[in-house]
Amino acid sequence: MRIVSRCTVSLFTTWLRPLLRVAVSLAAWLGVTVAQAPPAQVDASPKAPNLLVILLDDWGIDRFDGFPTQPDTSARTPVLDAFAADNLLFTRAYADPVCSPSRAAALTGEYGRNTGVGTGFTWFNSHADSFALDLEACRMLPAELRTRGYRNIAIGKWHLTANLPGSEPYMHPIRAGFDVHDGVITNLVGVRGMSYVDYEVNLATAEGSTQHDVTDGLYLTTRQIDDALRHIEAAGEQPWFTWLALTAPHAPWHKPPQSLVSVDLDSIEHDDNQALYDAMLEAADTEIGRLLQSLDADTRANTVVFVMGDNGTPGTAFNKQSESGGKKGFPDEGGIHVPLIVSAPGLAAGTSAQLVHIVDLHATLLELAGADALDNDSVSFAPRLRGESGGAREWVYSARRRPNGFSDPPREFDRRSLRNDHWKLITQTGSNDQRKSELRFLGDALWGEGEPVSPSTDESRAARRELQALLKLIEER
Repeated sequence: MRIVSRCTVSLFTTWLRPLLRVAVSLAAWLGVTVAQAPPAQVDASPKAPNLLVILLDDWGIDRFDGFPTQPDTSARTPVLDAFAADNLLFTRAYADPVCSPSRAAALTGEYGRNTGVGTGFTWFNSHADSFALDLEACRMLPAELRTRGYRNIAIGKWHLTANLPGSEPYMHPIRAGFDVHDGVITNLVGVRGMSYVDYEVNLATAEGSTQHDVTDGLYLTTRQIDDALRHIEAAGEQPWFTWLALTAPHAPWHKPPQSLVSVDLDSIEHDDNQALYDAMLEAADTEIGRLLQSLDADTRANTVVFVMGDNGTPGTAFNKQSESGGKKGFPDEGGIHVPLIVSAPGLAAGTSAQLVHIVDLHATLLELAGADALDNDSVSFAPRLRGESGGAREWVYSARRRPNGFSDPPREFDRRSLRNDHWKLITQTGSNDQRKSELRFLGDALWGEGEPVSPSTDESRAARRELQALLKLIEER
C-alpha cells in the first residue's frame, strides 16, 4: 500500500485513536495534522523568549568530552564542555541516522514516514531521490512561530530539498516560514571541488534569492557565526528564532584556521580523518563560544539555547566502531545517540536521563513561545526546562530509508530502531542490509551498543513482543 504524507491526509480512524490511548499512550505523538495556509503574523508578548537552536552536523556523543562516562580522549570541545556543566545535559537524546530526516523532524514535528524524508537529499539529483519536503502540507515550526510574532532566521546548511527543475530550491527555507536564509543550501561536495573555503552562499528573503561563490576565502564556520550575529542584531526588539545549522564538522575534512584550534595543525597528516574531524569540531566549538559571548547580557538572559547533534559520527571518524554498524547511517546507538544541551533562564545545571528525540524540538519550542500544542509526533520537554515532572516520552523511534518519498516496497533499505528505558529493537530490510531483527539490552548505561539478546527468557520475549507491537503501530498507522 502506497504511503501518503500524514501532513495532508489522516491515517487515523476515529476508533483507532482511543484504542491507542489505552494500549500504548501514543495520543500525543500519533495525531492528525491538517494542511493550513500560512497564518497571519500577530503581535508577540514582550516577554517572549528568543529561541536559538545550534545544530552540529555529524556530532555523536563519542566525540564530546563533556558527556558522562565519555570513552573518547581526543575530541576537544572546551566551550561545549563548560556549557554542558553549567546548564542541562540530556544523556539520552536521539536523532535519526542521517542529516535530512533529523532536520525535517525538528522543523515539521513529524517522523520521516509521515513527511517522506527518509535519507539525505542529493542536491545534484544523481540519485533517484527526485523529491522535496512538501512545505505547504506540513505545520512548519517557523510558520507556527510567526503567529507568535517571531522573526525566523535560518543560518547555515539547509539540506531539505534537491535541486529539481522548476522547484526554486533556493527559496525552500523561505517557503518553510523563515524570513531569511543565509548560508549553504546543501552539503559541500568534495568531488565537485567544494571545501570550507570554496562554497556557494545563498541569501534568500521574501523578495527572492541570490547566490554567489565565495571569493574571500573566509572559513565557512566563521562565516556562519558572523551571519547569525548579524541577523540576530537586525531583529532588534522583535523576539527571534534562529536555526543555526552549522556545516561543521561534516566532511570534507581539512585543516581549519590555526587560530581556532589548540592543536598544532602541522602535526596532522592530510589523510588522518579522525584528527581532521577533531580539529574542525574544535574550530566549531571555538566559534560557538564567540557567538554566545557576543550576545549582549539582556539578550542572553532572555534566550533559550539548544545545542544538539543531528546524527552520529561518521564511520571514518567514529571513536568506537562496531561490526553492527555503530556509526552515522545506522540505527545503532553510535548512529543516533547525540549530545543535547539546553540553557534557559532559571534552569538549574545538571543532567537528565529523560528520553528525547530531535522531533521533540518542534513541540518544545512552540510551548516555550506560548503557542498551542499540535497533534503530531513531537513531545514537548518544556516542562523539564521549567523544573516540572511529567510529559516525558516512554520510547524513542529513529529511522532511515531510501529512496526519499512515499514509494512502495521493496526499497534499497529501511533501517529503524525503537527503544524504551532498557530495551532496544533494531529492524532492517532491503537488499543492502543483512540483519533483519535484533533485540538489545541497554539497561541504565549511558554509552554503548548493548548486547544482542536471544529470546530465551520470559523478560526478553516480553520486551520483544512489546516493542514489535509498538513498532507496528508507529509504522502502519
